[in-house]
Amino acid sequence: MKQKMQCLVLGVVCLVATSLAAQEEKGRDPQDRVEIEGHFGFYTNLAFPTTRHENPAYTPFASICPDPVVCALRPDIRSRDVRWQGGFRASYDVTPRWAVEYGFTFTQSNNFRFTDVFVEQPPPGTLVGVTVLQEQPAAGRLWIHSLNGVFHLRERGRWVPYLTGGVNAVSFGRGPNIRLERGQLGPSLTVDILDEAEFSYNERFTRVGGNVGGGVKYYWRRHVGVRADARFLFTGSEFTQRGGVARRGFFPFPGPVVRFGSDVTSQQRGLYSNLHVTFGVFGRF
Repeated sequence: MKQKMQCLVLGVVCLVATSLAAQEEKGRDPQDRVEIEGHFGFYTNLAFPTTRHENPAYTPFASICPDPVVCALRPDIRSRDVRWQGGFRASYDVTPRWAVEYGFTFTQSNNFRFTDVFVEQPPPGTLVGVTVLQEQPAAGRLWIHSLNGVFHLRERGRWVPYLTGGVNAVSFGRGPNIRLERGQLGPSLTVDILDEAEFSYNERFTRVGGNVGGGVKYYWRRHVGVRADARFLFTGSEFTQRGGVARRGFFPFPGPVVRFGSDVTSQQRGLYSNLHVTFGVFGRF
């Protein structure tokens, strides 16, 4: 009987110890201060540059041209709708609820394009051929560095929602190159005028902005969890477009090539803003 009681007491002690150990594994523990996360997600463009500055040598030609196709030789650049991204974050808890977080994100290449109106929808009755030249290997890729403060709405538990905000630096990669040729039919139904244009965005640049957002962390174990995060990112941008515009007359005889600026420069400035949604796995130590 005594031996059975000893076994029963030992079993109860083991059960309580196991229960206590399990409780320690349930959720976030403020004693752990470092989190390292890898994430993958998507983002969609919300706004883009709307103002423009042009080289004076090019502006007169583009402003007086009566033909909408020729005027469209000033192509606008836009962001694609939805793109993927990946990266990592590392944070340190200054207090049980406040943390400082660094993040790095890289995005899908070919992030930018010329407007569909310019590339795909020439006006009726015109002869237009558009060829997209070979793009740079990292055309339009973004590299985003961020430094944020994170406020956790709970100190413990499996589910921990949070708010975040901070500053970011966005490095914009080189964009697309295109070449446009336009033939205008003359009285003899042959090519009367040929307009040629070539534009490229080969400038890389970095801008500083901010981001705000929030999300929720689920601590599957004390040291392992998953995370869903949504952030609104905004920063200034200035896309520099370089290229050349030329016109040659063919009727009644081939004429000389008239160039409108040897190095046409057009810049689009404005607010670049994106909504970033990511899902990640993190470790806490």
